[in-house]
Amino acid sequence: MSTKLRKIRAKYICDLIAASRIPRNQVAAAAGLTNTYIRDLELGNIANVDRRKLLRLAVALNLNLNRIDDMLRIFD
Repeated sequence: MSTKLRKIRAKYICDLIAASRIPRNQVAAAAGLTNTYIRDLELGNIANVDRRKLLRLAVALNLNLNRIDDMLRIFD
């Protein structure tokens, strides 16, 4: 994965978490993910992100269908 794509993904996740106004640990708990996993997404440390985990994160963040589609496109 290119550095540019890694930065785009990381910024996208950071922006989503910041916009949610819910602490990362609560988002993680609601999504059934670990706080460390979400932090790794924010840092761009995960190359191949499982779509199911992305969808669980999207639901925990209460994203609408358009935002979910954007997320899946960025991580595809």
